[in-house]
Formats: sequence, structure tokens, C-alpha cells
Amino acid sequence: ERDMRDVKTDWKTVSGGNISERARAEYDKAIEAFNAIIDFQNNYVKPYLKVQSEELAQMMGSMGAKRGTENLGIDNVPFASKTYNYTKQLMLALKVDAIVEEVVAEIEAGRHPVIALESTMESSLDEYKVGGVVDNPSFGASLLKGLNSVMQYTIKTDKGGQTHGTIIPSELGAEGEAEYYRVKQFVNDSAKDIFVSPLDAITSKLNALGYKVGEMTGRKTFLEKNAEGDYVLRDRSDRDKKRMTRDFNSGKLDVLILNKSASTGISLHASQKFGDQRQRTMIIAQPLSDINDYMQMIGRIDRTGQVH
Repeated sequence: ERDMRDVKTDWKTVSGGNISERARAEYDKAIEAFNAIIDFQNNYVKPYLKVQSEELAQMMGSMGAKRGTENLGIDNVPFASKTYNYTKQLMLALKVDAIVEEVVAEIEAGRHPVIALESTMESSLDEYKVGGVVDNPSFGASLLKGLNSVMQYTIKTDKGGQTHGTIIPSELGAEGEAEYYRVKQFVNDSAKDIFVSPLDAITSKLNALGYKVGEMTGRKTFLEKNAEGDYVLRDRSDRDKKRMTRDFNSGKLDVLILNKSASTGISLHASQKFGDQRQRTMIIAQPLSDINDYMQMIGRIDRTGQVH
């Protein structure tokens, strides 16, 4: 492992200008949506499930089952526990324009950049089939999954068994049902202007500027805008990491996007053996959560035998 004493690291903040102002406004709206879901769960879902859990305990008690054990009852995962991952995805989505600007600046300065990130956000589109139109390609649609998740619950018995269920909005009473649909609309509207797939947004913007982009991630699909202006889910057939490595090191590719799946076993440094010996730059669009993965990722462009 190299000690990185000769590596320059710049901690950059997206500040000033239209990009920063727009990102702050979008972030604030998304956080309001987070809070709306949390409040809805606390005010309507939890009280409902508490009553259901108490009724279950009474029924099981009358049947001779042990009451008061930690195994018995109805469990519901707090949405607040998911906000860390949602915030990571949100921050990446809000930095798309700033990332593109940074990439272009590095290329124009004569360097050869790679973009490192963690989340592909492919799971946000798992309900769609390849070839199908994604009717709501926004971060709001991803958040709606979070709202739907608070309506899910698990019933645990004293025997260790589990069953799963879903709350129907009408079961929360007239006020609770009305609040569910109000929050649903609010959540969708709050993040409707944030594109759900930052990777595809970065790639399409760089392609539009004439740059060739390779992607080394585990994604199997991507979003593509068709002639009618709709976003269609496509199959990612181009996933040959060895060929992309050669193309980047020879200069055929201008930019390479990496995630954890490309954090080991790949050499992307300015080697004396490669055709393209421009100084490498890694733009860390989204730091990897595990420090071991993070250090391995940095090591893709900082290796023994480099000329810069």
C-alpha cells in the first residue's frame, strides 16, 4: 500500500452560483418530505399498530401463549432508520451538475479523471421491466417507496414465527387515511425535480459535451431518454471491465465511473506501460462508507510505476 505522501487531496464544497442555490432549495424540500413521512408514522401508524399488538397479546394470552416476551407482538421499521441511505442518495443527485463541471475542468486541464461513488440507485427502478417506460423518474418516486414501507409490519409469535402484513390506509381511520394521501402527494411533489438516476444524468450530460464515458459498476440496467421524451429502462449490455480498463488507459474513454465493484484488481494509474499517460484524477462524488473500500478505491489510480 502506498503512503500517499505525494498525492494532492482537495476538499471541495459546492458553493455559490445557481448550482448551489438550486441544490439547497431541493435539499430543503426533500428533508421536509422526510419529516412528513416520520410524522405520519409517529402520529398514525404507530398508535394503530400499538392497539393491534395489544389485541394480539390478549388473544395469544387467552390461548395459553406466553405474554410479555420480546418475541411476541407487531414490529414496524421506523422510517427514520432509513434516512441515512436516502440522504446519501439525495446528496449525490444534487451534485450532478457540479460533478460534470469538475470532470470537464480536469479534462481541459490535461488530466484523465475517474469518478468514484457508492450508490447506483438501481434498486429505485426494480419495479420496472427492461424496455418499459419509467413514468416517474424522480427522487420523489424513490421516497414514495419509503412511505409505503411504513405501512408494512411484521407479526411475531411466541414460537418465533413471523408473518407480514400491509396496512390499508382506510384502517387508520378517516383522518389517518386523508393524511396518508396528503403526505403521498406532498412527498412526490417535494422531490419531483430531482432525477432518480444520478449516474445516467452524469453520463448523458458528459456525452452531450462530446466525452466518452465508461461505467464500472454492478448495474444491470440504465435509464435512457427516447425520441418522445420518455425515460425507458434499458439493459446494460456493455459491462466488460477489462475492455473498459484498456480503453481508459489508452485514451479511448475520457472518463470512467467506478463503484465498489471496481475497487480492487484494476489498474488505472498513469503507468509508463499505458498509451495514455496523462495525470490521473479521482473525483469522489460519493465517499464509500467502509474505509477499507475507500482506500482500495483510491488505489486504482495511485500505484507503483506511475509517471505522475
